[in-house]
Amino acid sequence: ATPVMWALLRATRRIERGAARRVSRAAGRVSDAIEGALRSSHKYGFVQVAERGKPWFAAARETWEAFGARGVEAVVAEDCTDRILVFGCYFGGGVLALAMGVTLHAGVLSWVLIGAITFWYGFAAVSLALTPVEAAVATFFVCFAESPELVSTAHPIIFHRLVRVSEVSHFERSHRDRL
Repeated sequence: ATPVMWALLRATRRIERGAARRVSRAAGRVSDAIEGALRSSHKYGFVQVAERGKPWFAAARETWEAFGARGVEAVVAEDCTDRILVFGCYFGGGVLALAMGVTLHAGVLSWVLIGAITFWYGFAAVSLALTPVEAAVATFFVCFAESPELVSTAHPIIFHRLVRVSEVSHFERSHRDRL
């Protein structure tokens, strides 16, 4: 849902910049509401909830403020790990359903139901296996936003790449907003 929210936020910001005054105000209200939802509810808040025991919405807001202060907000907006992991889940479900189809006898009438069940089982199994990867990426972004010196000592190459990407993304965003 988050990539859809980001796309919707970008679209309303474009409408706000280029539309008539009345439409621009309405688009501004919609984009502010979307941005508020993104700031107060996202997966990166889990890190502070787990680490410090903070309430969910407060942790999400503080994490988003740390992202904005470090310039990581642009990197997080362009993060594609969710889509790659979902593709892996679809692939795992498809492989399992295909394996079921190969081993199923030709006379079975409920092959669609069995195929759907095995696809769901494969999707869920791969999703369960990839959840730690998604959590590690989220934790890494939060660690980069809150204490970059730890990331620079532990993973200097990744640190410098993230710094460079956040600088470029921040530069592009600031020049795009001026237009």
